[in-house]
Amino acid sequence: WYESSVNDYTFLHPVLGLVVAAFTHLYSSMLAIVLCTKVTFKMSYIAWVHFYPTVKQQQTCDGCGEQGLNGDLIISYDVQRENEFGDIQKGDGYFVHHFAPSRLPRISKNVVFVIDRSGSMSGTKIEQTRTALLQILSDLAEEDFFGLITFDSEIFYWKKELVPATSDNVEKAKVFARNIRDRGATDINAALLEGAKMLTKYPREGSASILILLTDGDPTSETIQANVRRAIAGKFPLYCLGFGFDVSFEFLQKLSLTNNGVARRIYEDADADLQLKGFYEEVATPLLTDVTMIYEGGTNLTQTNFSQYYNGSEIVVAGQILDNEVDNFIPQVVAISVRNKVNFSKASHHPDPIENVPDSVLERVWAYLTVKQLLEQELLVSGSEKEKVKKRALELSLKYNFVTPLTSMVVTKPQEEDTEVLHKPQEGKPQQDHLRYGLQSEQTRIHDKGQN
Repeated sequence: WYESSVNDYTFLHPVLGLVVAAFTHLYSSMLAIVLCTKVTFKMSYIAWVHFYPTVKQQQTCDGCGEQGLNGDLIISYDVQRENEFGDIQKGDGYFVHHFAPSRLPRISKNVVFVIDRSGSMSGTKIEQTRTALLQILSDLAEEDFFGLITFDSEIFYWKKELVPATSDNVEKAKVFARNIRDRGATDINAALLEGAKMLTKYPREGSASILILLTDGDPTSETIQANVRRAIAGKFPLYCLGFGFDVSFEFLQKLSLTNNGVARRIYEDADADLQLKGFYEEVATPLLTDVTMIYEGGTNLTQTNFSQYYNGSEIVVAGQILDNEVDNFIPQVVAISVRNKVNFSKASHHPDPIENVPDSVLERVWAYLTVKQLLEQELLVSGSEKEKVKKRALELSLKYNFVTPLTSMVVTKPQEEDTEVLHKPQEGKPQQDHLRYGLQSEQTRIHDKGQN
């Protein structure tokens, strides 16, 4: 049984507050959730979520047995977004802007799936790919257009042009998906060039195009990045999904980053099909294209240009305010919504951020985003420029104690101190006695990996 009270500490987005708390894997009924859930706030940006189902509720909920609830406690929440411009925190010469508008018309999309069907995809990989693709096809909106390309050493099309996602077309595409079979070698270069050609050949005004690659293979051509970048020409993002641990993931990262997309590793296990579908859902609903974040009076900005913004996502930009002159700091966002140019600016009636957000938090967010983007940039450059970017990322990582691919975390235990610490419980084994180790007294330091 769950105990009478299970508390979960949740750090919230400053200012905006908690508006939805839901528990999955436990109840299918919102009524049941409301009956056993309470949210209390500690200050303006910290909340405690109390979960206390009764014995009767644990016996009667969907999926519950005589022993009560047995599953993961997952808390899903959202924050209030009363101002479409988003929220800006400012302090000690830094700012962080969270931009996540939602009350916008949906932009219809053109999406081409490029799917590896080479011999290495045999077995579980190809089965899970088929399962995910069938679910994704079912989720396409009728105003969307789509295309399917499979490849090994040859290219196979369902249709040679984009088609609308009508119920008839979707059902026919599902037949094609069910018959995807593994065979042959891998020619990523030719497949991506055909996918890009399909999207550029059939443009639709007021729509957003997306190219999605799923592969577990290695590049077969040294010129693939230049070829694909030339074919896409910045018109739409390329998302690369790498299947398994043996995929050349760094290659996929470079391929995505040079084409305004991201790469995601899909782990080969029981829920790989859910991972694939989950990624698609992140990019399923475009709301804005050509997003430009402008900060007059700002400097040392993190990324400010984004090819597309999707419903349910969030754009975060951080930077420094010139000479800490807050009055001269003027932010705005310019983007395309369907066929119209839209401008978001800070409303004069919108209250200033709360004062109890520590200034150091804003500086660390700026540093974190800067390091993250420097590491991405380091993948794309070479020679002296690569060393310069790497050095800057390392300096910030050491200054702010970030564990990154360039640093390592070293934990040392004072010899003179002992602290009783419990072992982590292991499934199927009795809990062990206390051990004399100084975990609570340990000192943690971040080091340059290049030094001993």
